[in-house]
Amino acid sequence: GNMSPRERASAGWGSFDAAVVDLAARAGVQHAAVLAGGLVVAATPAWEHLPVDDRVALQIAIASLPENALLRDLPVHLPRTSPDTAHRLVTGLLHDGVEVMMLCGPEPGLERAGELMAACAARVGRRELAAAAAAA
Repeated sequence: GNMSPRERASAGWGSFDAAVVDLAARAGVQHAAVLAGGLVVAATPAWEHLPVDDRVALQIAIASLPENALLRDLPVHLPRTSPDTAHRLVTGLLHDGVEVMMLCGPEPGLERAGELMAACAARVGRRELAAAAAAA
């Protein structure tokens, strides 16, 4: 993200870090992140450590997605991490303007991913999501 962890925590994103790490663990993926207003505000360590080229590829993919779709599944090529194999970028809407995304292989399926993302939103809580969206 563009903010330091301390700035993020003071902006109320602290519980999102825990929720996104929990989501990745449940989904069996390494890479997951929460975006607010198009910026990464919380992410797993693996997402934070993606090479720059891969992050650019992801940002282009994210920018091409229709806004505020509840659940989307998009093939993405990461030029550094997996030039030959497409990953799936699965994204879900947690709240207006707040999205969660995971880089997946064949699993989890979209329905299961949706359930996990709904659980992630529930873990963060509606009030906090609304506050975060307002700050984005």
